[in-house]
Amino acid sequence: MIRIKQTGSMKSEVAEAALGQLSESRLINDAIGTFEPRAQLEVLFNDSMGGMEGQLGATYAIQSGKLMSATHVKEPPLVDVIGEVGPSDYLALLLIDVDWPRPATTRVEAGQREMEEAARQAAHSDDKVNWLLVDIPGAIATIEGIPAKDYEVIPYEPPEPKAGVHRLVFVLCKQGQQATGLLRDEGSRLTLARDKFPTRRFLREHDMQPIGAVYFLCQSSIAVPTVGQVSSSAQPPVPSVS
Repeated sequence: MIRIKQTGSMKSEVAEAALGQLSESRLINDAIGTFEPRAQLEVLFNDSMGGMEGQLGATYAIQSGKLMSATHVKEPPLVDVIGEVGPSDYLALLLIDVDWPRPATTRVEAGQREMEEAARQAAHSDDKVNWLLVDIPGAIATIEGIPAKDYEVIPYEPPEPKAGVHRLVFVLCKQGQQATGLLRDEGSRLTLARDKFPTRRFLREHDMQPIGAVYFLCQSSIAVPTVGQVSSSAQPPVPSVS
């Protein structure tokens, strides 16, 4: 489900904090590119495997840099949008695994890092897209929320880090125009090639401008506190990727 909970200008301090977190995690350089935050994303995963039959399981809220177990992100999340979204706007939402197929580099010599970044920008194919929705109508989403599945071009695929910790980022974009016709036709091809996704080039070619993003860290199996559970380990340190 996608919902637009509140419209209006994003506070400058909130925007600066969001951009700072994305920059520190190298997601600005590695995936999204520079942008002006205009919306916040609140993302909730429900662990459908955690409850009794016929009951909802535990709920896990995404915060920037939060470490999540792959077992708790099996189902598509609820995404709430708060920010500058008008009734005539069309939105796109992506979930990108920036570190596919290998985990984030934790220690890299400066010269090697520069070479890796140059090679990455030349290849334009290091990301994996776990989810892609387009043409989300601001008018309908603002009123009642909409089923995400109705706007999927690439169906949700749960993150499956094969080793180490991966950075995954939800990116909300404002579309310059409706894109359904072209992208629906491309859906099957894009899904087959989801593990070689050129994020920046895709956004540029389809006139999609990022307006909000939130990221989390994911690995194959860890203990993750649920919503409302307070623990000193609820927010583990973010591995350095610089």
